[in-house]
Amino acid sequence: MNIQFDSMSTNKFFEWMASKFLEVSLPQIKNSIETKYSDDELLTKKDLCERILKCDTKTADEFFLYKKGFPFVEFGKNGRRYPKRQVEEWIRKNTKFN
Repeated sequence: MNIQFDSMSTNKFFEWMASKFLEVSLPQIKNSIETKYSDDELLTKKDLCERILKCDTKTADEFFLYKKGFPFVEFGKNGRRYPKRQVEEWIRKNTKFN
């Protein structure tokens, strides 16, 4: 079987293929680069509340920090630190829309 395109159809086909390739591969490439080359800053509760959640610590305790799946790292006996990138990803995944 031999499929032939005229020059216009061939160009459109390859442009479509290139756009699909970028659509699929760019998010994966971006994620790989971010994971490999960026340090994941560990935030204190205070820093997390001030810089990311934009709320006081009581509000954070009630609505975020003890929700199932909220990312943290145990730090000492009774402390926690919050990995900035993972918290931002958790927020993206748990954002609800009307």
